[in-house]
Amino acid sequence: PMGRELGLVDDARWEVFERRRDLAGQLCKRLRGDGSGQGSEQSVDPRVAAYLEGEALYAGYIDRQRREAARFAEQEHEPLPPDVDYAAIPGLRAEAAQTLTKFRPTTLGQAGRLAGVNPADLMLVSVYLRKRIVSA
Repeated sequence: PMGRELGLVDDARWEVFERRRDLAGQLCKRLRGDGSGQGSEQSVDPRVAAYLEGEALYAGYIDRQRREAARFAEQEHEPLPPDVDYAAIPGLRAEAAQTLTKFRPTTLGQAGRLAGVNPADLMLVSVYLRKRIVSA
């Protein structure tokens, strides 16, 4: 859909996509027992079956990624105090502490875009700052 919106998918390819998407939706309904049962003897396009198998296999991972993305979006504008001693944060990797100290990002979102700082590092910084606020 995004490719279509950007003008990268022509009409013929879009029709094929929509047809497969509709077939996948119908097959999902049948598999859940929501369908009428009619046409259950029809063969399933192997490409549609492969698509649904992939969706089923990776659904948990995709949901987790969506939740993490939403959580990071909420933290995008969370301010970072200018006086944070990143070297004092327990468990923070030395590379992340050095990078954060060097660049002094003003928000958690900026920190997450620095090379050498990963999501686990951001979590440690966020937890450390919350504990610091609670104990203050």
